[in-house]
Amino acid sequence: SLQFYGMNCQDPILRHPAVRRALSLAIDRTRYASKVYEDRFELARSLIPPGILGYNPENLRIGDNLNQAREELKGILPADFGGGLSLEVVSSIQSPVAIAEMEFIADCWKKLGVTLRPKFIPDWSEFERYIQSSSMQIYRYVWYMDIPDPDNILQVLFGSDSKVNYVKYHNS
Repeated sequence: SLQFYGMNCQDPILRHPAVRRALSLAIDRTRYASKVYEDRFELARSLIPPGILGYNPENLRIGDNLNQAREELKGILPADFGGGLSLEVVSSIQSPVAIAEMEFIADCWKKLGVTLRPKFIPDWSEFERYIQSSSMQIYRYVWYMDIPDPDNILQVLFGSDSKVNYVKYHNS
């Protein structure tokens, strides 16, 4: 399985790759795994998790670096967004762990001048409708692969024509 936060690539704020990169870089994943999950899970450092064909530990690209995150936002903030940024993160679960996750990420993003607004939609049908809408900015999600194939992540979640491409990624 892969737990992640999906960002709507068509959102007026999140369509900027530098904003998405900055939000990702600002999260101290090691501290996150330790504080929220008591080191029970392996950190995701790429879209393809360990144990899946195509995973290569030498090609890991996802990291954390607050200074680099701040650099990414230079020239974008404050000019484009009025000096601050407020982003809604939606989850279908309002468990103590989900709340702890969002609080942790909110603390990380606060160092960038970004406010996280949590939203919980426990009804799955309503949650699914919401994350398919243009109103969704960021969503919390877990993907369980039914076969250990990288296409079970890449094509299904991020393929331009996929029904569950909730991040609305498109690359012709």
